[in-house]
Amino acid sequence: MKKAFLFSLCAGLWILLFLGACQTETTSQKKNSRPNPVAAPPSFSSEGELYFLRGQDTLQKIQIEIADNENEKSQGLMNRPQLPAQGGMLFVFEEEAERQFWMRNTLISLDILYLNAAKEIVHIAAYTQPESDAPIPSQKPAQYVVEVNAGFCESHQIKPGDKIAFTRLSN
Repeated sequence: MKKAFLFSLCAGLWILLFLGACQTETTSQKKNSRPNPVAAPPSFSSEGELYFLRGQDTLQKIQIEIADNENEKSQGLMNRPQLPAQGGMLFVFEEEAERQFWMRNTLISLDILYLNAAKEIVHIAAYTQPESDAPIPSQKPAQYVVEVNAGFCESHQIKPGDKIAFTRLSN
């Protein structure tokens, strides 16, 4: 009986030592392992200039990226931790239609401006909620959409009825 007890006790200790060694190895592997590299967020790349206009007056000029294909439109400004103060994105659509955007995977708050075919601002969604799936409707047909940092329209007194003009940089 004593031999069986001693054998069980020794076997139990060996099992505990083995499990402890496995745990130590796993912990040490975690400490020494390198995290998987994460792709850097896209950086801003100016593709043109956009002017906010009221009558003959230029209210503000910004540098823009232009989203004019489906991939660029679906990506937008997602996963970017910042946008230059004088930067924005212009979305160009083939035709005027009711539109809606959302802020999924968009890390910064934006002002979203909807413009008709005449490049006139028809609606501004100011201070949008980052990372929200809630639809942000144009409220009127729009052919162009401009995204800028939240508060941009307020600080530059840009409002519905103002227009835009833009130029693409030469490649």
